[in-house]
Amino acid sequence: MWLSSIIYSFFFHSCKSFTYIYINLPQERQRSLEIESSFKKKSNCELHRIVPVEINNSDGFIVQLVDQHNIYAGPGAWRDHMNGIYSRSEMSIMMTYKKALKYIVDNHLPAPYVILEDDLNLNNTVSFYTLEQSIREAPQNWEILQYHVTNSMARKSFCNLKDDFIRWLPEFYSTSCTVVKDRSVALSIIEEDITGHHVLDYWLYNSWISYTH
Repeated sequence: MWLSSIIYSFFFHSCKSFTYIYINLPQERQRSLEIESSFKKKSNCELHRIVPVEINNSDGFIVQLVDQHNIYAGPGAWRDHMNGIYSRSEMSIMMTYKKALKYIVDNHLPAPYVILEDDLNLNNTVSFYTLEQSIREAPQNWEILQYHVTNSMARKSFCNLKDDFIRWLPEFYSTSCTVVKDRSVALSIIEEDITGHHVLDYWLYNSWISYTH
């Protein structure tokens, strides 16, 4: 996994200016211990754990929540989304990103903010660009950066590109690492209502100036 290579090579020299957050389910404590152990072997940085938001009812949401979408919702459940209907798991993912950023803002942690999924393999040691270098090379107007796109068609198209960063497209899904630029962007994400045909990738990357590396 090339993303873990970026993080592996980056950890040692710039941790004071970055914040690392990872999302981990309460019942996956063993996985949490593995992540933190791997991280400590490579870094003196502090790694922050965020437990996903549990969605039990629709109180406080401007959308309707269901346990799961029915077969008539279409691929990606887009028909339900257009009618303001989301599954609880979809809403949980989006609210968890808001929770992570609120934690960062409330604790005045340094920017930029790197949010990791807990399926990241931190033991991969293949060399690659460091995260610091790639962020330094990002377009000046970026607000969010996306790393590790697992969509095979999207990755194949990247092989023919000369630019390290391109504007995000809906085909670029399944993200293992999201980088949020600064406090102002984090606050705007926290305050933004979730409406329209939005799952996490589309809501996040389409609503702010986003590039994929």
